[in-house]
Amino acid sequence: MATPLPDFEATRAASSSSTTVISSSVPSSSRPPAANSFSEDAEEISPILFFLFFHKAVCSELESLHRLALEFATGHHVDLRLLRERYRFLRSIYKHHCNAEDEVIFSALDIRVKNVAQTYSLEHKGESTLFDHLFELLNPSTEIDESYRRELASSTGALQTSVSQHLAKEQKQVFPLLIEKFKHEEQAYIVWRFLCSIPVNMLAVFLPWLASSISVDESKEMQTCLSKIVPDEKLLQQVIFTWLGRKSDTAASCRIEDSLFQCCIDSSSSMLPCETSRAQCACEGTKVGKRKYQELTSHDSFDTQMHPIDEIKLWHKAMNKEMKEIADEARKIQLSGDFSDLSAFDELNHKCLEKSLETNCPICCEFLFTSSETVRALPCGHYMHSACFQAYTCSHYTCPICGKTLGDMGVYFGMLDALLAAEELPEEYKDRCQDILCNDCQRKGTTQFHWLYHKCGSCGSYNTRVIRSETAAPDCPTSS
Repeated sequence: MATPLPDFEATRAASSSSTTVISSSVPSSSRPPAANSFSEDAEEISPILFFLFFHKAVCSELESLHRLALEFATGHHVDLRLLRERYRFLRSIYKHHCNAEDEVIFSALDIRVKNVAQTYSLEHKGESTLFDHLFELLNPSTEIDESYRRELASSTGALQTSVSQHLAKEQKQVFPLLIEKFKHEEQAYIVWRFLCSIPVNMLAVFLPWLASSISVDESKEMQTCLSKIVPDEKLLQQVIFTWLGRKSDTAASCRIEDSLFQCCIDSSSSMLPCETSRAQCACEGTKVGKRKYQELTSHDSFDTQMHPIDEIKLWHKAMNKEMKEIADEARKIQLSGDFSDLSAFDELNHKCLEKSLETNCPICCEFLFTSSETVRALPCGHYMHSACFQAYTCSHYTCPICGKTLGDMGVYFGMLDALLAAEELPEEYKDRCQDILCNDCQRKGTTQFHWLYHKCGSCGSYNTRVIRSETAAPDCPTSS
């Protein structure tokens, strides 16, 4: 059986500036929490609740698939092709979730709470390995015998246990930090980044799948949650809530039925929902390629019978509006002549280097341009694989290509300041100084002699190197 999700209990915010708090208690027999465990007031529902619903859907699907594998191991007939396709869909969605955590959630959280990302990133790699092994079994090259059936059931159980425990730990450790350290607007942005990382055609299937894994009451809570997450653009919200509402009465009481999923993997048409006599299918079309869309019941204002091209036009219009707002803001800055603060356009102070992706990863030496792995942009403009970055930064803080600092090292440099202030040099070295070159600001300077640490007098960085040593200098400046 799946590891039970933790039971979250929250206190209502005392005022609009209060922060919703989640209890870390984890009863062993608890069921996945309802949305109101995050807040009693709909206005105070945390956007992070969306991730909780996603966790519940993943655990529910893993339990269902493991149950099918157990039936297969005991001699019952199970369609391995269908099982494989359901796992493929689950892995794809879960991979987007993991990438969003590594690239967005943990990166943002690490700025405010140190040493959070590394453990979970390693667990993501372990889960990816379990998925790989499972897919090897689901593509049998030998005759299916009893040992194969047992191994398949064992692998599905191992995957279910690993992922369920990983998600439970996130809910106990990460979710409270996200709610404590980030405002609701910031939480909504984080969840929206996750949704934006999912391809549009898959998102049209993912949202109905997610809605079918929760109760009717929880579905209403999720709609409230999504209204806080999706940008305040009517056409964009229309698309999202239309996809979310495409769920038949049958699907409302269960997850994706085998017949429904079979239809989705057999059809070659666009993965857009339609109405059928059996259930609401995400990709079945008529012979002439048209779609018959089911009217929404929960959002009457979004009732529509669009052609797929119309949905694309909605996305285009929303993107055009966003680009127009950016252009207007840039035009205001240009006319004002004040270019001192461009943080709104360059939050990471990223430098663009021509053809910087047309090179090898400096860690694993794989060609980045054709690599299927996630790539991370460094502040200096260079790139490396995200996995390589996680491993490399455990012991280094400078770019392996240009030597510039990879992030804000203010806390670390402050510790070095305190260390050097408390350290007393031997008498014969007190009057010595050294010429240094800063790798960050590229300026030369002079600093007091030390065996290891040399602070730049211009920018305060310790990312420096000695270019010349003086034997004696009574008056030693700190910069030039």
